[in-house]
Amino acid sequence: QFKVRYGAELKRRDSEGGFALIYFTLDPIRSPSGFAHEALQAVIRCIGSYIEKHFGVMGGFSTRQDMNHFITLLPHSDLGEAEAILKDFSADFQQHGANDIRSDAASKIPQGECFEVVIRGGIAEGRAGDDLSRTVEAASGSSREIARLECGQKA
Repeated sequence: QFKVRYGAELKRRDSEGGFALIYFTLDPIRSPSGFAHEALQAVIRCIGSYIEKHFGVMGGFSTRQDMNHFITLLPHSDLGEAEAILKDFSADFQQHGANDIRSDAASKIPQGECFEVVIRGGIAEGRAGDDLSRTVEAASGSSREIARLECGQKA
């Protein structure tokens, strides 16, 4: 579905049109012992939904590539714009999203248990007709920590 939308979005633009791609990695550092996998998956799904909601407002679209990797395509952005958008996302996540996700995760994690997830983001620029996998690889290679989610931390 992501590749179909990617093709459709870029087909509408001229062949010289560029786009920015953000590659997110969610790295669990600490996870609860009892229901670790299920609770951690719930947290990752919540973060993925937050990514999709945040970037969707700007005309971007996202997909989960595998268990803890997400790709967001910003069809009308260049590298500089994407960098500013990612910075805004990081600030918004720390101020609002982290609290929402912590609250949601609290019901799925036994009391007294804790988790920590590092969110990394990398950006690459591509052009219509480029091999998407190369752009994803470039974005992955430029990945850096942009936010951290800890159950006991207040934003």
